[in-house]
Amino acid sequence: MEAAAALREARIDALRRLRRAEEANDTRAIQENAFGRAVKESFRKSTPVSDSITLQPTVLNTLETDLAGLMERVIAEDDAAQAKEFVRLANKVQRVRANHDSQDDAEAQATAQLVAEVGADSDDDEEDDA
Repeated sequence: MEAAAALREARIDALRRLRRAEEANDTRAIQENAFGRAVKESFRKSTPVSDSITLQPTVLNTLETDLAGLMERVIAEDDAAQAKEFVRLANKVQRVRANHDSQDDAEAQATAQLVAEVGADSDDDEEDDA
């Protein structure tokens, strides 16, 4: 374990020295750091671990199919719930309108009755004054 850690530290140190030499354009230091150049070249030619791991196509296709079916089912349920809510709200609006119209009619009748009573009282008062 310690040997692997020492090797990693040596690689990192060689790469750092190589980078400093490249930034300074020091060709002599670059030529002397053969280990750093070899490590850099090996990193460039290697393939990342994630590229070598692939899912089996059957698992991926099954997963996509399951998700597509689930998504379609959820969308259909949402559409049905939205339609039901729309119908419920439309019915409620009709009831509120009917109540509002009947309240307007009742208020108009009450106003007319008050006007008639006030008009009748004022007629009685005028007759008493005469």
